[in-house]
Amino acid sequence: MKYAIKAIIITLFVVIISRQVISLAAKPSLDYDKYERKMEQIQAKLIQASYAEAIIEMRDLEAGEEGKEKAKVILNKMIEEYEGLKHNPEQRQKAMEEIAVLTYKIEDYESALEKAEDTLSEYPKSLAGSTILAMCRHFNAQKFIRENNYDLAIAEYKEILGQPVSDGLNAFANYFIARTYEKKSDKDMAEEYYLKIIEKFPELDWKERAKKKLEKNDEK
Repeated sequence: MKYAIKAIIITLFVVIISRQVISLAAKPSLDYDKYERKMEQIQAKLIQASYAEAIIEMRDLEAGEEGKEKAKVILNKMIEEYEGLKHNPEQRQKAMEEIAVLTYKIEDYESALEKAEDTLSEYPKSLAGSTILAMCRHFNAQKFIRENNYDLAIAEYKEILGQPVSDGLNAFANYFIARTYEKKSDKDMAEEYYLKIIEKFPELDWKERAKKKLEKNDEK
């Protein structure tokens, strides 16, 4: 997990682009200590089962709209460079992971999902691949929830469970499946998924979140 998040945050450095960026070769004026601390905060939130907060932290590292447009130019060029590295057996996994991450950062979520799935098909233990896959599925699911399409949202989270993801991402998907069943007013199914978290992942903070939800539901 730590490796994957570091890879993502390193990638995010290029997104923090200020007005001083005048060419691709120019080095932005960055407070690297600040971003190192931010990276540690994101890692902590992931360990503490706060994936949504971690994603917000990542987005906070971005610049304004002008900076984002400049960043996309750089990110697209970086994707092209990593595409070339895919033919190098020693660099292939790293290249595929970075392509998935960078594609996510330019907000092409459909392509990012495909890239993440391609990475996992070759490297099932890729933390970067599974993390990007989960983020894209979560993005899709939240869109469906806003449209009241709860079954489609649940299907997105179940797609995460169908991949060789980490225990943390597995618990994450189960938790949001339960939350979505609650939105459907199906408390029995919600309870089933909360119980899965408690039974399967007793060492993760997701267990405590699930317990609190069950206790809150019992009080109603």
